[in-house]
Amino acid sequence: MLVAESNRLVAEALMLAIDVEPTLEPIGYALDGWEAIELIERLGPDVIVIGAKLAGLDAFTLTGLLNEFWPSVSAYA
Repeated sequence: MLVAESNRLVAEALMLAIDVEPTLEPIGYALDGWEAIELIERLGPDVIVIGAKLAGLDAFTLTGLLNEFWPSVSAYA
């Protein structure tokens, strides 16, 4: 699971919350939409959680790109 969130504290808190759930595996977080694209290409997550006010490439656009280029990735905004 990848987290895309502009606020570093929120992103790290989400990573910790995900880490305590044994069925989920946090693989990283991005602080803006462009970094999220880079991590999606490099890490190949199954799921990405996207913050509503994502910097750079906004959540709406990122979700559209996911649907077009990585349809197997589930996105939650």
